[in-house]
Amino acid sequence: YFQVLFMTIFALIKNGTVINTIVVDPQHLGSFSADAEAIVSIDGLPVGVGWLYDGEKFINPYTEVEDAKPL
Repeated sequence: YFQVLFMTIFALIKNGTVINTIVVDPQHLGSFSADAEAIVSIDGLPVGVGWLYDGEKFINPYTEVEDAKPL
């Protein structure tokens, strides 16, 4: 018996912040969601722990603000 697994990368979201990323077969996703308020597929996206999620898009909090003026 041979079973093919289709793995996908997901972000686990809590309080609008990525708390973890996992690679899992979507059929088994339920066992990873205990602490998360949302689980979002991030295949092909450069998203990591600490990124923000507003319900539609991810925001990298580690980038410099482009409009910042020197002191």
